[in-house]
Amino acid sequence: MALQGRHRSRTEVLAWNEAWSFADQKCITAALDAIPNGMCVLPPSGHYIGTWINNQRAMIIYPGYLSWPGRRFTEDLPPDLFPQMHADEQYQWHELSTFRRHVGGSPGEQPSQRFCPIHGLVLPLTGVCDDCG
Repeated sequence: MALQGRHRSRTEVLAWNEAWSFADQKCITAALDAIPNGMCVLPPSGHYIGTWINNQRAMIIYPGYLSWPGRRFTEDLPPDLFPQMHADEQYQWHELSTFRRHVGGSPGEQPSQRFCPIHGLVLPLTGVCDDCG
């Protein structure tokens, strides 16, 4: 799978969201340190930064939280920086200080979401997966 988007340096990643606190930046730095030789890519949508290693997504940096598929890169994270890790069957995630819960109408009022059949990600309004291009 081809990584589409603009590559970002660690400095650019940490500056991506101006609202991140110093503690958020420490968490992001520790998470990036846990992915040796990881490559950060900002997809065309600009909604997140994907961190890749060996053409596989290792972590996703959203404006309000960090997300990992599986547990591979979360095992060695410092527990003092990540005291409460959320998890379900597929992902683990850590909320940053900028995390905001979605509020709004009932689920029946929301438009149905479409997913990429390859990556399982929610498709943007364009209907084109950020990773597929």
